[in-house]
Amino acid sequence: MEEAKGEIAAYRAEREARYARMVAEQTGNKAETDSRLKAEYDEEMAKLQAKVSAAKSTVVHDLLSAVKDVK
Repeated sequence: MEEAKGEIAAYRAEREARYARMVAEQTGNKAETDSRLKAEYDEEMAKLQAKVSAAKSTVVHDLLSAVKDVK
């Protein structure tokens, strides 16, 4: 009976250690993924802002031309 309890305790300790390692790996991977996704998002937003800035004056000019052109 004592031998079985010892085996159960050893098995439980091994499984808990395995679970703790898995959680640590997933948490580390999540942090890396979050960091990478934030960097990609920031890069895409900067590209979009540049496109908006480049096209802004043209769009405003076209809108004003359309508004001023009374038919």
